[in-house]
Amino acid sequence: MMKLKVTFVSILLCAASLVSAQDKGTDSKGVMTGKVFFNYHLDQTSGITQKTAFELSRAYFGYKYAINDKFSATVLFDAGKGSAGSDYTVFVKNAKLDYKANDMLTLSAGLFG
Repeated sequence: MMKLKVTFVSILLCAASLVSAQDKGTDSKGVMTGKVFFNYHLDQTSGITQKTAFELSRAYFGYKYAINDKFSATVLFDAGKGSAGSDYTVFVKNAKLDYKANDMLTLSAGLFG
């Protein structure tokens, strides 16, 4: 389980470094997104052996791409502790296509919250 956590954190850090290392001079229409939630536990009960724990509770990672001035697409994955017997389950949280008709009207289709 610890090896899975280390691998997961390593992948997220590598993805973040790749995004930050992209050349800012290019006309990139896409952007990677991510957010990680974690807990750190410290048991300070007197008279017992001190126990600490680091827990990676949930992570969101995705990609948003501007197809042109009118259309954009977004996909967002949610990774968290699952109740189906596995430590972590990854599923699609958002997958949508947006059409910006004008400044006051945007139409969205797909899976979104």
